[in-house]
Amino acid sequence: MPKKIKVNKKQALKQPDEFISFGSKIFQFLKTYQKQFLIILPIIAILLIILSLSSYYIKHNNELAFSMLSKTLDNEKDMNKKKAALINIRDKKFTDASKYASFYLAQIYYSQNDKSNAKKELENAMSLKNDFFRSSATNLYAHILVSENKLNEAISIIDKNSVTTSPFKEELLFKKAQILEQLNKKDEAKKIYEQISKDYPDFYLIKVVQAKLK
Repeated sequence: MPKKIKVNKKQALKQPDEFISFGSKIFQFLKTYQKQFLIILPIIAILLIILSLSSYYIKHNNELAFSMLSKTLDNEKDMNKKKAALINIRDKKFTDASKYASFYLAQIYYSQNDKSNAKKELENAMSLKNDFFRSSATNLYAHILVSENKLNEAISIIDKNSVTTSPFKEELLFKKAQILEQLNKKDEAKKIYEQISKDYPDFYLIKVVQAKLK
């Protein structure tokens, strides 16, 4: 038979309650560092208020900038006024609308044959996460570089800003192959055309690609 363990009631009652003891230690700790807490707590409160206000400002500024961008693109017909409005949006901080404004500014500058400013805006637009806009910006930037006979730089821009979403990926691959042909790197260009033909049979320029492989 298992041995019975005798419990001394008086001795058990003398043992401290762990919960009460722990609470007492916390109280003692707070009492000891009362002055430090009185300094730290207001600082924490101020920081939380600043973070909350910053978050609200960024969200509000972002919504306002995109609203301005939409109105400008939809309603403004005067090119100079449109450009001025887009520059204003581009210069706004803490909003992705700035990069989209740069994309549309680049189109205007390019149409006015101002390649230098077009490239500056495209550099900003190429950091957009949206594959369509980043691909379009990269394609136009590469096109401008090709027109300036900066072929290797154009390839570098395409490689640096490659996208993963179809049909934008094959669009840039096709552009790269064309530039490689101009550099007389026909074998490298052919490999890209073969890749497009194999992986992207529905590419809208697939007949041109297939013709290149004959």
